Amino acid sequence: MFIIRELTSIFVAAYAVILIIKLNALRQGPEAWEALIATFSTPFSITMHLLIFVFVLYHTITWFKLAPSAMVVKVGKRRVPGSAIIAGNFVMWILFSAAILWIILGA
Repeated sequence: MFIIRELTSIFVAAYAVILIIKLNALRQGPEAWEALIATFSTPFSITMHLLIFVFVLYHTITWFKLAPSAMVVKVGKRRVPGSAIIAGNFVMWILFSAAILWIILGA
């Protein structure tokens, strides 16, 4: 499972490249953006985006569960329980996702 999680980093990098391509198309203007949207609307592209999404989601969830081992948080002399760190990660993820949706949907 460790190796699978590490391999999912490739999909995180792929999404970063896609994001840079999208930002570049936005910078180039409406024609470039429309051409990119047409390219990303193909069944192959949609399938690839879904596959990338699944692997990035897996990467995120497993990293959040691994976080207590990767960082030690202390309050005073007491160590914060791992379950609190994991819960905090998931709560912040939900809050940030909700804020982004709120911004995108223009609420």
